[in-house]
Amino acid sequence: MNRLILIGNGFDLAHGLKTSYNDFILDYLKESLVQSYRSEYDAQKPNYANSSYEDELIIIKINKLDVEYDYRDRSVIIEKIILDLHESSSIQILLNKSEKYNITIQYKGSGFAESLIKTLTDKNWADIENLYYEELKKHFKIYTKYKTGENKDSQCLDKIKYLNQQLDCIKHHLQKHLIEVQKSNPVKIAALKDIIHYYLQPFYRDHSSIKTEGNYLFLNFNYTNTPVKYLYENDKIINIHGELENIKNPLIFGYGDEVDVSYQEIQELNENEFFKHIKSFDYFKTSNYTSLLTFINGGDFEVYVMGHSCGLSDRTMLSTIFENKNCKKIKIFDYREDKYDYRNKTYEISRHFRNKAIMRDKILPFNEDSFMPQISMKN
Repeated sequence: MNRLILIGNGFDLAHGLKTSYNDFILDYLKESLVQSYRSEYDAQKPNYANSSYEDELIIIKINKLDVEYDYRDRSVIIEKIILDLHESSSIQILLNKSEKYNITIQYKGSGFAESLIKTLTDKNWADIENLYYEELKKHFKIYTKYKTGENKDSQCLDKIKYLNQQLDCIKHHLQKHLIEVQKSNPVKIAALKDIIHYYLQPFYRDHSSIKTEGNYLFLNFNYTNTPVKYLYENDKIINIHGELENIKNPLIFGYGDEVDVSYQEIQELNENEFFKHIKSFDYFKTSNYTSLLTFINGGDFEVYVMGHSCGLSDRTMLSTIFENKNCKKIKIFDYREDKYDYRNKTYEISRHFRNKAIMRDKILPFNEDSFMPQISMKN
């Protein structure tokens, strides 16, 4: 029996890595605010008036401070402000401090950037990709009406291009953030190593009493290299969404639900700009997807879900895995601190099955001992 191990962001979080969406946005805003103070520096302007930062997502302007001080002390005061901003432990605290220091943050585009920063900070990465797709569908409706003459928004295609530029901007800043995070090089979790490699009773029985170790494939949906710590000599890993600083396996970030009704409509529109961040087309850049298909078509396998949300942003791939006739059982390792985590994951996995009877046969029931070990636990 082969074993396919799905590695999601929860795997990195279990190791104490700051790879959550909230961690990323907090880091991005802090760096943007610091750049605002340190860009366009003019020693003759005592209050940093008109200093700013801008990218495809936001514009930050440093307005005049509501305090009077000797311009010769300004560098000391500004450094104190920067330090205070850096010490912010949450996005809301950081935004509150921005108001306190008379900093203006303007969100660009049609609302996508503002939603990313203000309303999705407690969500996971699949939610961010879903948000992008929902925004893309809004533009699709507008563009369709423009093509049929129902509206005269001649800039609608440019707006779609800008939305894609915004997602490119996120990918750029995300890679910078994760490169720094990966340098922390977390330790291996002993309990996790045992779960992955210790031979358990097979979930699927072929009426044979002989226990034979199968092949292991780690399907890493993260961009970090944390799973490498758990590879044995003959284990394989596929970094399906790319690797940091590897031009031969670039980062893939976007949406991957080709079953969605709107996707079928978008296909018929004959406008390639809509496909720029659809994951399936990015998979053609490497042989990773082909290697995955070779594995799942090469014999019976069981699936371990470790830290993966199994959301719709990876629907095409996950459906291909779960509905494959060789997939015998699916075992969920839930985040035990969230009592609804196991149940929520079953909701998500069910959306990848057309035949619900087969789904109920494949997903293993909740097991008190099947949880995702955390670095905070006794190692």
